[in-house]
Amino acid sequence: MHAFNPSSETARAEASVEFVGTDDQPDALAGLLFYGTLDIYLVPDVDTVVGPVWMPVDAGAQVFALTGHTHRWGTGVTVAKSAGAEDEGVPLYDHANFDWEEPPTDWLDPHVAFADGEGFRFGCTYRNDGEDIVEFGLSAEDEMCFLWAYYYPSTGERVCLQTGDYVGCCPGDDLLCDIIADQDAYQ
Repeated sequence: MHAFNPSSETARAEASVEFVGTDDQPDALAGLLFYGTLDIYLVPDVDTVVGPVWMPVDAGAQVFALTGHTHRWGTGVTVAKSAGAEDEGVPLYDHANFDWEEPPTDWLDPHVAFADGEGFRFGCTYRNDGEDIVEFGLSAEDEMCFLWAYYYPSTGERVCLQTGDYVGCCPGDDLLCDIIADQDAYQ
């Protein structure tokens, strides 16, 4: 969730999500995978493709929903299940009329199972109609290229970031986990 506070006063924004199952769904806790790339550099008046980026998914995960995420210059997010960075994979998420303000959540039926060595191959497209170069950042004036994947059985939430040759995931990468835990690192 992003919130915009136009005042100089501190404001608190909260959000919650509740998934309600049906009798025909498995009885297991769900978790969230949050994957993204920091390698965003958008020149004005140019259509730009970021990615594809490949990120691993733990063997045994059953993904039941996907959502893409960009900021205002985003025109699309694509996600595929892939056997590696060079494998184009099987498309899972791609919307011709992607709306960055209300990105669709795709409910996958059947759920998508991941085996050892498989993961997501994803990318984002942009059209920077502004006057300045735009890069990755947390502000509404910056850009992002992320995907959310909802899965079960949960082994916990996982955040993975890519930049250049670096891919780090938390839990697992102490440096990335420390940055995420230290809210002051982003200010």
